Amino acid sequence: MPLTHHKIVDEDAFFVLTQRLKNALPEDIKKAEKLARQSEQVVTSANSEAKRMVTDAQSEAQHLVGDARSQAERAVEDARSRSDRMIDDARREAERILADAQQHAEQLLADHTITQRATQTADQTEQLALREADDMRRQADDYAYDILDRTETILQKLMNGVQQGKSQIQEPPAPAYTETSFSDSYSSESYAE
Repeated sequence: MPLTHHKIVDEDAFFVLTQRLKNALPEDIKKAEKLARQSEQVVTSANSEAKRMVTDAQSEAQHLVGDARSQAERAVEDARSRSDRMIDDARREAERILADAQQHAEQLLADHTITQRATQTADQTEQLALREADDMRRQADDYAYDILDRTETILQKLMNGVQQGKSQIQEPPAPAYTETSFSDSYSSESYAE
């Protein structure tokens, strides 16, 4: 009404609008409940999948650790065995050379220079054999260390994957829907007599 704060509203139009609003409201609530159930199913499915992935990753990690450990043990054992054989061979060779040198020295006892040379050669050969044995042992240890270092890298990657899986499980789910205001859809409409 002009010059007042009062407005005239068409009762029939108002009744029709309120009936539409009443009829639309239960359908929207049903849709919202359906969306909530679907989001719960998605979260449950994601949690199950994440748990399965973590279990698979743990199983694979245990398998890889077992394989790496057995490979490292075999490598260390092979390296030690080779090193021991080389040390034994070097020791036998040194003993043989020393025995030859002693026999030769006894034959030429009168010649002091030859005796000194034989002893010196035997000592040098023995020292050389011992150095070679030490080098072989060091190489075996380096090889074993390299295998263990690679194993540690593989295990670290697996642990990172497990941590990522755990982090994904612990993240809160995103909201399934947003609320909308019914007044927004009807705010631009006005009804006058």
